[in-house]
Amino acid sequence: MYSIAYNRLWCKGCRICLNVCPREVFELEDAVDKDGYQRIRIAGEESCSGCMLCAFLCPDIALEVKKC
Repeated sequence: MYSIAYNRLWCKGCRICLNVCPREVFELEDAVDKDGYQRIRIAGEESCSGCMLCAFLCPDIALEVKKC
């Protein structure tokens, strides 16, 4: 089992995590926020395989994957 720490304020909505996740753990929020970003949200943390692609490739260091 893995947990994903997500710092929403650091996310700029680049969608890299969304595109590289083999388990489709992430999805886009429905709306653009006040800062002009359509950020991601964690929709299926229980499906996380711990590959850490999202954390390694996040340019904003907004994600961290930890083994529980």
